[in-house]
Amino acid sequence: MAKETNGFARLNHVGEEEVQADIWRCISGFTEMAVAKCAIELGISDFLETHQEPVPLNQLSSALGCSASSLHRILRFLINRGIFKLVPIENGEMGYVQTPVSRLLKRDGENSMAALVLLESSPVMLAPWQYLSARVLSNGTLMNCVIILFTTFNYLIRRQKILEHLVRLTERTCGSMRKPIRSIAS
Repeated sequence: MAKETNGFARLNHVGEEEVQADIWRCISGFTEMAVAKCAIELGISDFLETHQEPVPLNQLSSALGCSASSLHRILRFLINRGIFKLVPIENGEMGYVQTPVSRLLKRDGENSMAALVLLESSPVMLAPWQYLSARVLSNGTLMNCVIILFTTFNYLIRRQKILEHLVRLTERTCGSMRKPIRSIAS
């Protein structure tokens, strides 16, 4: 962001595009966490770890049961961040491989950080940030703290009721699938 001296931003030395780029980074700051969470939930690192050779997009999307086009966008973002790597394979085709960073996203890997990413990106952890300005404005009064906590718990209760409704609906339409749905939802 703009450099500060004695609390005053020196914007005259920074171009308008640079200032806007800083704001855009703030606006889209959640994206990296959301895409990393998506990679963990899809099991991309787990699948790639079981293969010695680079895996082409079609094979990876088929194994993960997802759209090749959507997966390509996710992987392109992660490759740009150095999390996965795209390497040439035979016939001019490209394949995906692990990097030291992507190995940290394996669900059960040594030194895995997947659980931490999933925790930090969960609604439980993100909900309080939605009320940060209210907390600052409350001047620490107990009533405002109670309102913030009540709002957060209310959100969590609604989420749980929605998940329970989805489980019941799925059981009626597809048979008993309680375990897979609960593991995905949690």
